Amino acid sequence: MVGTPSCGGCCAATAPAAFATTSSEHIALAQELGRRVDEHPTLERIAPVSFALMCFRHVEGDAATDALAEAINATGTLYVISSQIDGTRFVRISVGQTHTTHMDVERLWSAISAGARGAS
Repeated sequence: MVGTPSCGGCCAATAPAAFATTSSEHIALAQELGRRVDEHPTLERIAPVSFALMCFRHVEGDAATDALAEAINATGTLYVISSQIDGTRFVRISVGQTHTTHMDVERLWSAISAGARGAS
């Protein structure tokens, strides 16, 4: 029997389905963030959304992108990773924590849009 004695194997039986559902939800949330970035006048995606990863930058350049990441992280409840490739700064967002919900992504988008205005 697969699983731990305390759950009688039920976790092993339901885990793949739960993982697939959660992963699909996270991918959809990342795609929604990508659509919002595409519609925002001062933001641009630097690559297509890949699984639950969405990367973007501020159109005004590296300093504005770094300021945006700092503004998001300054909320104290959100954390994004600022990265660089080929000399261009960008922000990486991975929607992947098990308990991440649509409301969490809404809070993130509010911080992104407010930070984008402040970084301009």
